[in-house]
Amino acid sequence: MSDVLHRTTKAFRRSVNDPDFPAADWIHEPMIGGQRFRDAGVPTKYVEVSGDTVTEMDQAAKDAVDAAEASAAKSSEISAAKAAYRDAEEKLIVALALVVLDEINALRTHPLLSLSARTPAQLRAAIDAKLDAL
Repeated sequence: MSDVLHRTTKAFRRSVNDPDFPAADWIHEPMIGGQRFRDAGVPTKYVEVSGDTVTEMDQAAKDAVDAAEASAAKSSEISAAKAAYRDAEEKLIVALALVVLDEINALRTHPLLSLSARTPAQLRAAIDAKLDAL
């Protein structure tokens, strides 16, 4: 049983069954800075792998990794906010249409008009017809 580090993804596994982790993809018992990787305390995101050699990145490279992570996190937050806004916007449009329908129905049932009220299903059908005509 040994520790392994994936050459590409930098996934680190401790005390694995060696045959399950081929040497072509995994470095067995990786070392960094003259000590076992597991004891070095270097996060895998800050290591570079070249062949069987594992080295710790310099500070500029670490800063670049951190900046890329921060940028990705910000992009993810922005995408989530946009999705939430679109969902809220859709709900707002539906609510607005239903309020307008209520107002129209109040006018339609006025004694001078005495027209039957429209249902939300009829509203959707009318909107669909308008969209189909575009």
